[in-house]
Amino acid sequence: MVEPLSLRFYLDLVDETDLGAIDQLLTAAQTHTGPVTPLGAVGVGVAERIAEILVPCGVEVKVLTETPQVQGTELTEKPTAVATYLALHPGVESAKVRDLFWPGDQSRAPDNGITRLRKALGETPAGHKRFPKATKVTLVDVGSDWERFGCLVEAANRTQDPGDVAAYLDAALDLIESVPARRANPVLYSWFIDDRHWYETLDTAVVDAATRRATIALEAGDPIAARHAVRRGQRA
Repeated sequence: MVEPLSLRFYLDLVDETDLGAIDQLLTAAQTHTGPVTPLGAVGVGVAERIAEILVPCGVEVKVLTETPQVQGTELTEKPTAVATYLALHPGVESAKVRDLFWPGDQSRAPDNGITRLRKALGETPAGHKRFPKATKVTLVDVGSDWERFGCLVEAANRTQDPGDVAAYLDAALDLIESVPARRANPVLYSWFIDDRHWYETLDTAVVDAATRRATIALEAGDPIAARHAVRRGQRA
């Protein structure tokens, strides 16, 4: 399981070293004259592994985009925020969810809201509640693009073949649509927006993936692919 993270990213919070690395790669992508090592064919099973990682769950949470979305069921804004939080925080205490989204509310509103969300998320094909009743909640059959990003990067880390690494990183970077949560409701997503540590974690993950992919492209004599990798990383 990928560590749950908040995903909004601000350029002024990026470490100067990371910005320098991106600038250097953009320059190198235009002027690269070093030795060339063409990429070989993608290894047996790599495409299948990528496809396996990208297979959607019954419900999908998208956070690598301007406004978080829940696909596979119809939710209004607040239930979407709650479902997004749960998807990114497996094992969270149910009491914390109530305190975060219904602070100080002693009415039945929190119970009713959670009950409606549980009903909307429904059951897995095997008949299990996707939002089980538990003191510590982990959603079932609910995936996220951020979790898949982490799985693809981890798969890249487990291989040494440049062509295979490039394939995994391409698939990871393709998941980034735009600045995460740029248009999210700041009240419902305060937990998502206001934690600098999460910004820095996102920055590190995305910059590392983009830098590594661009470097592979430069070594393969493909400055266009190098620039493309950096630009995809800058979407976040």
